[in-house]
Amino acid sequence: KAFVSRRGAGTVPELVTSEIPSERRDTLLDEVRSFIDCIANRKPPLVGGIEGRNALALARLITHCIEQGTTDFVPFS
Repeated sequence: KAFVSRRGAGTVPELVTSEIPSERRDTLLDEVRSFIDCIANRKPPLVGGIEGRNALALARLITHCIEQGTTDFVPFS
């Protein structure tokens, strides 16, 4: 299950939580199948190398912040 919380309308802030519909999937298997399809059909991947690298860098940064107990986003060198 996934939930999202947003501020409610009005002068007194309140959190309004609603459930986000989601389905259980094997996302790694989906990625492997997509990769094989790209090779077999000579088509570009949905996500390019630069976007993939940026997503990985962000994931590493988030993991680092969690491990350090900080909310400051300092870029890795």
